[in-house]
Amino acid sequence: MKQVEKAATSVSEYLKLFKPQNEFDLVKTLYRGTTGSEAGSSILFLTDDAAVAATYIKNGGEVASYELTNFSLKSLQAAGELSLKTGMHGTTCAISTEYMFQGKNLVEALNTIAK
Repeated sequence: MKQVEKAATSVSEYLKLFKPQNEFDLVKTLYRGTTGSEAGSSILFLTDDAAVAATYIKNGGEVASYELTNFSLKSLQAAGELSLKTGMHGTTCAISTEYMFQGKNLVEALNTIAK
């Protein structure tokens, strides 16, 4: 079985991937309730619903936003570095899409673009 190549390998390559390829490459905003445990991890969960993200805030954190292009999301998904899941939040029963990013350099790049 042929192994799929990563969408990028270094933090700087991921940061370049996140930028629009052309005027048709639309940007999608994803969210995370920060907890203080984002640094050093190789897995990062984001959601497309800011209200759901807000329920995960811990340790004085905030809702961080991440702007990624559709091309970058599809590239990461094709490379197996991004998995999409439909989640139902336990306390609010809100249904949202969960984005699970995997890879130490990818997570570091995402933390770099968090606002």
